Order: sequence, then structure tokens, then C-alpha cells
Amino acid sequence: KHTFYLRMGVKFHHGRELSAEDVKFSLERILDKKTNSPYYQFFLPRIVGAKEFREGKTKDVAGFKVIDKYSFEIHWTRPFVSALYLMSMHFCKILPRELVIGQGRRFFLKPSGTGPFKFDYWLRTPQLDIVGVRLKRNEEYFGGRPYLGAVEFCPLFTLDHFLNREIDSIPVLSEKLLIPNVQIFQDGLLQPIFLGMSCHIPPLDRAIVRKAILHSLNKREIARDIFDMRYVRRVMNNYIPSRLPGFFPRDDEESYDPEKAKQMLQDAGFSIEEEFPPLTLLIDLP
Repeated sequence: KHTFYLRMGVKFHHGRELSAEDVKFSLERILDKKTNSPYYQFFLPRIVGAKEFREGKTKDVAGFKVIDKYSFEIHWTRPFVSALYLMSMHFCKILPRELVIGQGRRFFLKPSGTGPFKFDYWLRTPQLDIVGVRLKRNEEYFGGRPYLGAVEFCPLFTLDHFLNREIDSIPVLSEKLLIPNVQIFQDGLLQPIFLGMSCHIPPLDRAIVRKAILHSLNKREIARDIFDMRYVRRVMNNYIPSRLPGFFPRDDEESYDPEKAKQMLQDAGFSIEEEFPPLTLLIDLP
């Protein structure tokens, strides 16, 4: 299990203090069929009582326990090393229970969270279509008063908007932007692209088979031909980006080597003449 101790005095943007009841409600909402969230599958096999709750057999998820106003427990069906990573995902955001229940989907037209900036208004076209959002400074933010007074986000902003000084920053994919008076900050995204394997399904339940697949894939060609090297700046033999704690450099033992892959499959009991079970790979383009 994991026990979370909530910071005292953290307030939602509408003024009410966040509590463990909000955490319980927000996580159970993901599993509720009426929410129609696609992310329930991350919790269903891992949380005690999740299946019973989703099937309507119980009113609460047994594995989500409110200990007191500032303490909350999650009970897992088995050890799960990525638990904290999962809890940091956007769909695990904590929502104010009474507003979501009272307003339903209308809540998301004027949401209330606990972050340094709070909803101000939607950015709209002359036809009143929503194209972005303006957030204003949260004077009551528990982490201290934000430096900026407001922030605007819009996916329709272009390089021309930036060059005309209509916006302050914009991401660019060019290796270099040779324009006078433009300051470029270059850094790698902390977003590794990886091939996940269902390690409980044969033959992927055997480590030697998974390693053979690793040696059979030319990651540099995949990065170049499928993702475009502008997106994939570095081919790693590590799941953790180099600037994050937990990164450790590795040698080339897991590099592309099809002959080694064939030998490993033979060692796993698959002969040259025997057809290896077909594998379907899902490529999620950025």
C-alpha cells in the first residue's frame, strides 16, 4: 500500500481546502462507468476492490481509504513499481467533489484546481469558437505568489505571432533559428518513446525473448523513418532520460544485432524452421 499525507492549507481556486475525500472521489471517478474515462484500465487490475466497484457490486473502492482529512491510502493487489508514476498522470488530478457532483460536465467549462494559475476565460475566435485559454495568477497558491500575472495558451499560435511580438514564446522544431534578436533555448523533452511489452503473455513472459526482440530492432532507423529525428533527439538504451534522477549510463550490449537476436531465439527453443509467433506493434506518433 501507499499512504499519502496531504499538505495542510492547500485551497482550491474557489476557496475551499483540499481534503482526502476529494482524492478518494477523484480516483473513484476514473473507475466509474458513468464517467466513461478510458484510463480506468490502469487501475482496474491493480487496486483492491476496483473490479467490484466498476461492476456496481460496491459503492466504494475498497483499496481507496480515507484515514483522516489529510491522510489517504491506496491498497494495491500486488506490488507495482510504477505506482507513483501512475499517480502523477494528468488523469489523476484532484477535483473538488461538491462542484463536480453539482455541476457535472459543466464544471470543466470553468474548472477549479489548486495550481499557481487559475481559470480566467476562454480565448475565442470572432465566431466564438474556443481556441485557447487564459489563466490568471492564483494569489492564494500554497507554493507562493506566482511571478507572472497571467498566462495564455493557444495551439493556433504561429511563428509569425512570435515574430510580431504578439506572444512571448513558441516551440520550434528547427535545429537553429537564425533570426536576429531571437533568443533560443534548446533542451530535450523529458518524454521517452518506448516499446512496451505484455510480459505476462507468452512468449513475451520470457526475458530472453524480450531481449531478442530488443536486439532485432534498429532504434535509430525507427527514429529516423517513423518518428522523424527532429522529434527524437537521442536514441537511448535507458528508459529514464539523462537529466532525471535514476538515470544510469549503459554500454552497447543492447544495441541492434539481428544475428544475436536469432541466436537468443534459438536458445529460447525456437528453431530456424519454426515460425515465431507474429507480434503486432503499435506505433503512437507524436
